[in-house]
Amino acid sequence: MAVTRRDFGRFVLSAAGGVVSGSLLTGCSGDGERKLTNGEASVASMNLGERCEIRFRPVTDLKAEIAWFERLGCKVTESGGVGDAWVRISDGTVHYGLWTWPGPSRSIVYFASDPGAVRALLQANRIALKGSDTTFLFPDPDGTPVQIEPLEDGADPSPGAGTTLLGKFGECSWPVANVHASVAFWKKLGFDKLGGNWEEADPKPYPYAILTDKLLTIGLHQATDGRKGLWIHYFNGTSQENRERLRRIRDAGIEIQTSKPGVKDPAAGWITSPSGQKFNLYPWE
Repeated sequence: MAVTRRDFGRFVLSAAGGVVSGSLLTGCSGDGERKLTNGEASVASMNLGERCEIRFRPVTDLKAEIAWFERLGCKVTESGGVGDAWVRISDGTVHYGLWTWPGPSRSIVYFASDPGAVRALLQANRIALKGSDTTFLFPDPDGTPVQIEPLEDGADPSPGAGTTLLGKFGECSWPVANVHASVAFWKKLGFDKLGGNWEEADPKPYPYAILTDKLLTIGLHQATDGRKGLWIHYFNGTSQENRERLRRIRDAGIEIQTSKPGVKDPAAGWITSPSGQKFNLYPWE
């Protein structure tokens, strides 16, 4: 599977064509990676759940956050809590959970039909868990929270992938201290390689990995540019096509930010929700 890398200002991200095929890996090896030992289990055959969402909290102004997403064409699919304290909103591919309650500011949430089985496998892999038997939380090596909840709490899949102003979902990424250790961890959770350069002898401009479990694609970036937190990336066509998409987003009343301030008609950039979540929009080429 061919993978291309493009430099868009401060970030070098991957874009891979096609669909990942074949079975997910059950073990990891290589520099900084560890093979499963006797007695360790793998969740690769079942993944962490059947559905997932990326959750933002606390969202202090829920109405403003919903309105921002709706200007982009996203739709609310569910709400709950006292006074609708949370909503689930979708771009047709990915669900975003907007919560007013306190908790981890950004987390990845999986909904499993058998949380007990997922819990047992995680514990067999010596991953420390917090929470109850059916709802529990654990961090990855870089502190990104991952939560498991019962399937009935999850959102139904929603049609319309790529029909919003955001375009085609690419990856959910965050900075990592050691990409080899992070890859080893996520492979134990059922993720497989989609792209990246971390296996190269001299990866430029820095080591990174793109992994997927076919529910979610994540980017692990061992960058040194000071980036923090979780970023959402969308990839859209040619530079001209993405430029037109950014114009439409700007016409919807949303500010476009770029790594080169002053550019009036950028081909790539990012937008920031009222709660502070950043969404990068890049050409696919």
